[in-house]
Amino acid sequence: MERAIDMLRCGALPFAMAMPLACAAGNSVFASNHPHALHSSGGILTASASQSTRLAAGSLRYHHEEDQDQIFLLNTRAIGTRCESDAMCSGLVCEAYAGLGGAFGWESLSWEQLAAELAKPTPTIIYIHGNRVDCGYSKSHGLAMYRSLANRRQDDGPIRFIIWSWPSSQIRGQVRDYQVKAARTKQVGWQLAWAIDQLPSETPIAVIGYSYGARVASGALHLLAGGRLGSLELNERVHPQRPPVRAAFVAAALDANWIRPGGYHGRALEQIDELLLVNNHLDPAMRFYHLAMESGARPLGYGGPRGLGQFAGRVRSVDVTGAVGRHHAIEEYLASSNRVTRVLEQVAQFPARLHEEQRETETELAARP
Repeated sequence: MERAIDMLRCGALPFAMAMPLACAAGNSVFASNHPHALHSSGGILTASASQSTRLAAGSLRYHHEEDQDQIFLLNTRAIGTRCESDAMCSGLVCEAYAGLGGAFGWESLSWEQLAAELAKPTPTIIYIHGNRVDCGYSKSHGLAMYRSLANRRQDDGPIRFIIWSWPSSQIRGQVRDYQVKAARTKQVGWQLAWAIDQLPSETPIAVIGYSYGARVASGALHLLAGGRLGSLELNERVHPQRPPVRAAFVAAALDANWIRPGGYHGRALEQIDELLLVNNHLDPAMRFYHLAMESGARPLGYGGPRGLGQFAGRVRSVDVTGAVGRHHAIEEYLASSNRVTRVLEQVAQFPARLHEEQRETETELAARP
């Protein structure tokens, strides 16, 4: 077994053999090492950003005040790959999170109830998980990401945190699982784009995608910018004009050349103010990605993109290979490198919005006699 693992690490094993061995060695490939599931009760709103020490201790509390963060789950698993507005309105499973008396729980909401809440232009972070994440674990994965952000945010007001849960549960066959889910992210990207389009155009938005979640996010932003994914496009827009959003892609499992102008997601950067890439060329999923994909291309999360032309200044890559090493689980990225959390912190603080306010203040002062 040790010899096989050494061969895996050297890249000497075929992909079909490498995947199971990577998991056996503790390196979950295109998946996550699932944390313990949280206990359930009921509730709707979560703790304020100023309660970072209590968040770290896992003691979220229930509040109704307007200055509190909110956590919601949008689950498309019942919809599958349908890309229709009616299916989204009727099939989205919506839940809100809170802690009551030290317990953790989720409360069901109708789409109409959630849409009324989303109509408020609260700064919003959307997190999209990767492959092989069951519905229950999508909640714990999302909460882990939220805590990573909330523990490091400054007191600059409440945020809305949305966990985007899509049908990514493991199916039979290692390579088939990766290829089927890769194809599925196209429809999931349309669904995410549709949901973002429902938010007011003045809502500050940040998108965080992990692994295949980055693939979903990139496709959604490409559609929002007016692009197409095969036959898919956003025909009926609620908010046709939307300012560019902030984005962070961790271990991005999409072809590195897709976001180049003219690429498959070539308009995504038109909809992005700043893209922060967290890359790791020892991540097994990044190393063996090209063996699972028909394109044979390297992933964006391996070493970043090239040939971005006029959009090059919007992309910044952070290499965490030395800190994270031979791991793919999101927990490893969050726990192993302060550089990862510093990147995500920048997304959570919405600096683009703050800078705009600063410029407006400077312009006002300059205009005074």
